[in-house]
Amino acid sequence: MSSEQILVDKGMLNLAGKKIHYIDEIQGLGHLKSVKKLNFSDNFISDIMPLAKLESLLTIDELSFFNNKLRDMNGIEQFTSLRSLTLSRNKIDAIRGLDKLVNLTELFLDDNSITEIQGLSSLVNLKILWLGDNRIREIKNLDRLVNLEELYIGFNAIKRITGLDNLVNLRELVLIYNEIEEIEGLDNLRSLESLNINYNRIKEIRGLGNMMKIRNLAIGKNPIPDAELKKCGGVDGEGHALDPIRFHLHCRREIAKPAEKK
Repeated sequence: MSSEQILVDKGMLNLAGKKIHYIDEIQGLGHLKSVKKLNFSDNFISDIMPLAKLESLLTIDELSFFNNKLRDMNGIEQFTSLRSLTLSRNKIDAIRGLDKLVNLTELFLDDNSITEIQGLSSLVNLKILWLGDNRIREIKNLDRLVNLEELYIGFNAIKRITGLDNLVNLRELVLIYNEIEEIEGLDNLRSLESLNINYNRIKEIRGLGNMMKIRNLAIGKNPIPDAELKKCGGVDGEGHALDPIRFHLHCRREIAKPAEKK
């Protein structure tokens, strides 16, 4: 790619869909001074390292490698000013090299081959985290992400809801298409406004008793008896609760029942 094809518009350099295989084949990239957002989406790039060697670009705020051929994150540790990083739809199998990216508020790692949640503990400013469509079996190592507001971890192989106790600011949680059999581990998520737990193996409505702010609940696409769903006001054709608060109140009553018997 020639330098004439590089155009920075309001701090954004958009190189999406340019059939780029190698970053170092882009002429003039290292001489750019005003870039804050860099988009390499929909290319064939397999190596970030050549970009990490261009000092003039190490202070960018946003970086996207959506839909490329990355197998690792080597070189990403140099971009310590990043606030938003998109590595979705690649071939990454492990989360590495993010320790120094403490300014990140948005991280998109969905549609990769990641098997374990790790390497995120220092990202204490993170507000949005997408880990969907990977090979994750357990929710863990998120304890320090106390500012997280949105967690998307659908389309994995998770069997239990664990490791979320410290995420007290979480407002949206997506667990669609997993192997979860029971709603549990959500008691501390009192700020939760939206929960999507459709397409799991849940048979009973429970575990929602502390969700006083719930406004959007997708739960119907599970093997829950219709009679149970109707007790809580029912669901629409897509499994969304018609009245999420009634599900919350139903769980509150179920919690109180043992005390009443005494």
